[in-house]
Amino acid sequence: MYSDDVKSIDLSLTISESIPTFPGSPKPQFIAWSNIKDDGYNLELLFLSSHTGTHLDAPYHFAKNGLKINQIPLDRLIGKAILIKLKKLGIPLLQSQILHYLKKRMEKSQIIHQSFSTLNGKKI
Repeated sequence: MYSDDVKSIDLSLTISESIPTFPGSPKPQFIAWSNIKDDGYNLELLFLSSHTGTHLDAPYHFAKNGLKINQIPLDRLIGKAILIKLKKLGIPLLQSQILHYLKKRMEKSQIIHQSFSTLNGKKI
């Protein structure tokens, strides 16, 4: 699909009890369900909001008849992108300014990731 010189960046965050959550959403909980002593194996239940950690809002999240997450082909989530590292300039950048910059450099719209400068301890 892409040449060997393309660098992949995994934007996923590790799910843990301390991961930042959307305001009002519950923190993830790991609930012991089975254990080796009583059941012969360890098993946990994972309780979390669909807005925990790295996630994709499916069209269904905002549109009654939109696609659900399991209906979106995985190949739509992989593609070329531009990583923009914004330094503190002392002035706010408007989303329209960022989109104007991207439109000049990209063939079509892509995801804009705005959040962390490190992911799981790895600087990006």
